[in-house]
Parts: sequence; C-alpha cells; structure tokens
Amino acid sequence: MKILHLEDSPADAELVSAILAEEFPACRVTVVANREHFLAGLASGAEPDLVLSDFSLPGFDGLAALTLTRERTPGIPFVFLSGSIGEERAILAVRSGAYDYVLKDSMARLPVVIRRALEESAQRRHHEEDDRRLRELAGIIERAGEAIVVSEMDGRITLWNDGASQLYGLPAAAALGQTFEALFPGTELGRLRTARETTPEKDDWRGEIQLITRD
Repeated sequence: MKILHLEDSPADAELVSAILAEEFPACRVTVVANREHFLAGLASGAEPDLVLSDFSLPGFDGLAALTLTRERTPGIPFVFLSGSIGEERAILAVRSGAYDYVLKDSMARLPVVIRRALEESAQRRHHEEDDRRLRELAGIIERAGEAIVVSEMDGRITLWNDGASQLYGLPAAAALGQTFEALFPGTELGRLRTARETTPEKDDWRGEIQLITRD
C-alpha cells in the first residue's frame, strides 16, 4: 500500500509514519511538503492508494492538493489530517471531494479512517469494473445475429436485442418490462415455469420451449 502524505512538519510526518507502519506493516509512506513534489507523487506510474494532507501549508494548501488529486487521479481517496481544520472548513473539504478528515489530536482514529477509505475505494473499483464488463457484454449481445432475451426470474424482460426484434417481430420498446406469457399467449407455460423454478436451485436450466408468436 502506498500513501502520499502532504505535510510540512517533520515531527508530525514522523509520528504518522510510525502509526501507519504499526497498523499497516507493508505500507510505504512518501512525505512531500510542496506542490512540485506533490505533483510528482501523483505522476503516472507512481499513483498512491491514498492521499493524506494537512489543511494549511506555506504556499500550498490542502484544498489545492485535493483539486489536483481529483483532476489527475480521481479514484484515489483523499483524507485531511489537520491540527485544527474547523467545522466550516471540514464541511467544505468533504463537499469538495475529500473522503474524511482526522484531527491531529485524535490520531487513534486515523487507521480506522484509512482502512475504511481503502475498502470503499476497492469496492467502488470492483463495481466500476463490473459495470464496464456489463456494458461490453450488452454491446456484444445487441450486435449478435441470434435472438437473445434476458429476463428476471419473475419473467419480466430486461433485455431484448435486435435479433429478437427481427425474429419475433416486436421492437424492444414493446417487449421490455413485459413477460413471455403476455407476449406469447401460446407459449408452453408449464415448461417455462419449470425453468424459472429450477434455475435458482441448480444454477442453470437447459432445454427448449416453443414460443408461438401472435401471427
């Protein structure tokens, strides 16, 4: 785990590094004290897993660091670590995109906040990757020449590709949200129910169901 720590007090930086080393033995902390070194820490290939930042520094403040982080590495959690951030500035920080803030006289809270921030960041990346894969799969399904239909277990149709529109003579707008029973009154409803009831127990069902279209 890599943490970029923006701090101009060597004593505070040393204390934070000691706390993090005890809580996260594999953690590597890079301490910077100005804008130039902070930008180098955000550079491609050196991105940290989390940014810690004091709120006020000579010539460079935490809000400016937060803005740079959001612009260059938007997925990285940002936590303020300040001696006296104040309620108004704390609210401003969170509204500006900071994950949380910790006061320097409450250092015991720091590992808890960091652990939670990293866990939520990992979950968010996982969800984003799932969404990307789903969008990619949806594109493949939509372009497929075969009719492909996706439904919930209650039969409500949630995906109806172009192949299904061509085969069944129904546009997606007329099919989405409907059930097979409503669209195809002559369908073998018994086998369709069996498929739905069996799938949750055995993870899949394979077979053929005859769909009779309106014509």
